[in-house]
Amino acid sequence: MTATEMRWRWLALVLGTLVLVGGLAGCGKDDDQPEFVERNGRVAEINRETGVVKMWYYHPREKKELVIPGRLDPNVEVFINGAAATPDDVMIDDEVKVLGRIEGSGPNKQLVAVKVEVTRPVIESAPAASAPASQ
Repeated sequence: MTATEMRWRWLALVLGTLVLVGGLAGCGKDDDQPEFVERNGRVAEINRETGVVKMWYYHPREKKELVIPGRLDPNVEVFINGAAATPDDVMIDDEVKVLGRIEGSGPNKQLVAVKVEVTRPVIESAPAASAPASQ
């Protein structure tokens, strides 16, 4: 084997190693990106002083309803039957779909709601009569 062939093989080995190491580094989980989850349930508690909110959530694996604590993002989007609303408009026992990001880990793991969609039954009322019926 000539010196030129040795250099080419050495260069190919070094480049192959760099590509492999770079590829493995890129395959890891991106820890800077928050994990988002969506949960459906019912509002269980709203503590406006502490910012802690709780919801009833049916856990399919445990086959029972659990209370999930969390908090609202300062820029949370709230919708009631599709119309924009505020967190103050949400009531206990409202049916909700919550999109939130997971913050922390282990016992410090917490759901931070970034979007809350409330579904309430629409009560239709009869239109008021504007004038008495004529005979």
